[in-house]
Amino acid sequence: MIRLIAADMDGTLLHSNGYITKKTADIIHKIQKSGFEFIVNTGRDYYSAKKELDAAKITCDMICNSGACTYDCFGNPFHIVSIPKSTAKKILEIFQRHHAFADISTDYGKTSIENPEALLK
Repeated sequence: MIRLIAADMDGTLLHSNGYITKKTADIIHKIQKSGFEFIVNTGRDYYSAKKELDAAKITCDMICNSGACTYDCFGNPFHIVSIPKSTAKKILEIFQRHHAFADISTDYGKTSIENPEALLK
């Protein structure tokens, strides 16, 4: 018996223009009203995913950051997997040494290593 339907955002829920269409939102609402759980599973950070879901008036639990963070439909975290600060500093040093660019997800959203001192605060 199916109890849960999970969907990715980019390339699945989101239209090619980057938003959830009314038709897709209506289907999700119908799924939820039928008694099925609906959950979003995305590589996006919470705030990016929530912005798109709010615009479509969709409320659901979310798995974000490629599985590193899970949230209930109210935005309360179930589980957050984080990297210790000392490890994050070592990673930043490696990226800086190789003049590499990386996006980093934090509790406050996505950032880059362009300003590592601000990031570590």
